[in-house]
Amino acid sequence: MKVVLSFVFFALSTVSALDCADRVIEFEPVAPATERSKAHDKVVGCYWGTWSFYRTGFGKFDVNDIDPSLCTHGFYGFADLHNDTWTVKIWDPWYDQNPNDPGCDDGRFCCYDSYRRFIKLRETHPGFIPMISIGGWNAGSGAYSVMAADPEKRKTFVDSVSDFLDDYPFDGVDLDWEYPGQREGSDPEHDKENFSLLVAELSAMLKSRNLLFSAALSPAKKTVDQGYDLPFLVDHFDLFNVMTYDYHGWWGVNHSFTGHNAPLYRREEEEPEDHPGWYFNVFDSLSVYLDGGVPKDKLIMGMPIYGRGFVLNDTEETGLYCGANAGIPAGPYTRQDGIWGYLEIMQAMNNDTLINLPGAKPHDWKIVTDDCITAPYAYNGPYWIGYDDPESFAVKARFINFLDIRGAMVWSMDTDDFSGRYGTKYPMMHAIHDTMATGETFDPESPKCTGTAPMCGDPDNTDQCTEDLDVIPYPGDCHKYYMCIANGNGGFSLVEYTCGSWIFDPNVNACTDPSLPSNDYLC
Repeated sequence: MKVVLSFVFFALSTVSALDCADRVIEFEPVAPATERSKAHDKVVGCYWGTWSFYRTGFGKFDVNDIDPSLCTHGFYGFADLHNDTWTVKIWDPWYDQNPNDPGCDDGRFCCYDSYRRFIKLRETHPGFIPMISIGGWNAGSGAYSVMAADPEKRKTFVDSVSDFLDDYPFDGVDLDWEYPGQREGSDPEHDKENFSLLVAELSAMLKSRNLLFSAALSPAKKTVDQGYDLPFLVDHFDLFNVMTYDYHGWWGVNHSFTGHNAPLYRREEEEPEDHPGWYFNVFDSLSVYLDGGVPKDKLIMGMPIYGRGFVLNDTEETGLYCGANAGIPAGPYTRQDGIWGYLEIMQAMNNDTLINLPGAKPHDWKIVTDDCITAPYAYNGPYWIGYDDPESFAVKARFINFLDIRGAMVWSMDTDDFSGRYGTKYPMMHAIHDTMATGETFDPESPKCTGTAPMCGDPDNTDQCTEDLDVIPYPGDCHKYYMCIANGNGGFSLVEYTCGSWIFDPNVNACTDPSLPSNDYLC
């Protein structure tokens, strides 16, 4: 769940001085409806990034925009952790709390009472289970690593979660530490054990209150191996929400090639361990959890209601693993280079101007669906984006039926076409429910796919070499780099080197300590 929130903080700075006493907070919950989940017995979890409230125009999303009949579980994202008191941190008091809540300073900084409005959705939709998610990508890993390593800090945190639930009666907690043993400030040697200790203590507290406990977990095999003791965690989590997306995207020069955000299955070319697509697909990620002992009735498959895109180096090379030099320009709502919500994808494909995409032509998107990925990518001029649509969500839902796992979750419902500007409201969410209800299955290995989309081949192209002994990043692995060696034919050969536990920094063309400040973005 990678998001950038700088525009949110700007929005907060422009409204937080308002006096909530002058506001009338109106709440019109969605009218009761037939619960979609009644047509099947699967979980459908809906994550919501609450900063979507500060989006403009058709992207603005509030509690009233939620259709609880489409969700068995709702995940309110996010609360966080104070890195000084080691207690739960309310991320956005202005939006999350009401004027009478503790810490709201006579109501001047708390207004919308969205925690309680979200929880109240279960009154009209008894099948809706409201959960609070704690952590998230922007919370980082360092503070959680420090807290989990200290028994007193863990107790302080767990007690504060209990107190938080007294004030805001969610039906459970979703732990989203991204990730134990990874990112700046983490402790790779001890985080795995300390994560288990934290989970056990949170679990005991929640079970004593008869509340649910879930976690948002990495899809990457190496992260799972380093950070999670799966057999131990099985006894404590009710749901394992595996974030089976973000496999490829514009992470900077360390991912300077196209790749799909959420491929269902691997291409044959991706099977070698040194390939940047190794184990980077839904099938292999879920296999890691199933092989690790996670029972099917606790396993949830993540489904992205967004895509990740690139700016191509060459408009003639439009396939997979083709060179790229930037993220696709930011959309009007999510406002982050490299990522478009599904609503923004639909808007771009239906837009007559495309003023933010110089070199693209309106209504000239070419759409390709590889038979292994089973989800589309589209390109127009120099712009390329891999995404999911209702048809690919239907395939993924049939795959869930085939595996007979517990269900699906989405990140995030606020990026769906929730108002129905381009047809049915919530087309992505409906595709999940409608397909699960059929009981139809999809086995990607019977028959096995062949790989029908064009591929640029080895993404380690020597066209980045300008002179002998140049060094360039290794695509897909921030711990490696290549050195350009001039050959006798006027070209270059690439020799692979490793930084070991350090990471390659292309800004200085050298290996560097990953724990140094500002190095977080390199991996």
